[in-house]
Amino acid sequence: MGLLTLLLMLVFASYVVSSDDSWIQILGVCLLTFLPATAIASSVVNWAVTDNVAPRLLPRLDFQDGIPTEYQTMVVIPTLLTDTAEIDSLLQQLELHFLRNADSALFFCRC
Repeated sequence: MGLLTLLLMLVFASYVVSSDDSWIQILGVCLLTFLPATAIASSVVNWAVTDNVAPRLLPRLDFQDGIPTEYQTMVVIPTLLTDTAEIDSLLQQLELHFLRNADSALFFCRC
């Protein structure tokens, strides 16, 4: 990704150099094209990876009979508290999560 970013910046800079501009203008073009070149390089690399790398299945654990104690888990839900009505709503959602996923090895927390 870094090499592709550098290549794109060199293309832009070579255009400025060919028009006989000053070094300050060349530096300005390099600074102004850094973020767009990085975005383009990132998109190209992401496309190339997703196009050429086949997806694979991830292993999973079988918890149909419940979560064993060695796999105890805490589900943490980040929240922003703005007023008391929001707190009541969030506590109700937390209770619903708990009731829908009742297991002695599964804990819920809001922070």
